[in-house]
Amino acid sequence: MNSIPDREIPAEISSNLRKWNWMARCLRIVQVGLGLVGTASALTVTTFAADIGTLWVKICSFVAALCIGLLAAFDIGGKANATRQACRHLNRAILRYLYLPASSLDNLIDSYSQAQDMVGNVTYRQLQPGQDGRPNQSLEANPAGRRND
Repeated sequence: MNSIPDREIPAEISSNLRKWNWMARCLRIVQVGLGLVGTASALTVTTFAADIGTLWVKICSFVAALCIGLLAAFDIGGKANATRQACRHLNRAILRYLYLPASSLDNLIDSYSQAQDMVGNVTYRQLQPGQDGRPNQSLEANPAGRRND
């Protein structure tokens, strides 16, 4: 299939597509790295707690909590998925623009804008009361042991 002559992709779109591909790859590497280190640290504590001493138990526990906490708080996997989805969306739009006469520069720019929305911003997730799987209880002390609803 031949491309339509005299159709070039705007430099900003090409540049951002390369950046998003790089970001998606890096985010996935960070996700896998944090997951592996966090899991290995947790398994080390669980398996070898009696053998490695108190200091190493504390260090490994901290590393495990940090890695898993970062993965959960910043939704690194979700960001990697969203960035990869934006790349695919923009790639489709570029191919349509290059090979289909009905596709215009306006269509490409609209798809670019949609892809930007897919990438979004850095998010920080905090658990809301009741989202951690436990019943929603008040933070205030309750000597009777009843829920403060």
